[in-house]
Amino acid sequence: MFGIEKADVTAFVEKNGGTILDVVEDLSCGLDLKSYRYFLTK
Repeated sequence: MFGIEKADVTAFVEKNGGTILDVVEDLSCGLDLKSYRYFLTK
């Protein structure tokens, strides 16, 4: 599995005119990997 840093995701969204409403930790990948679910709007 390939991951993207949380800071890179948020910077990309904001750079492209999106607004992050919430970021929630997502444990669907198990406890070994950090995963997040992003809620946003444009």
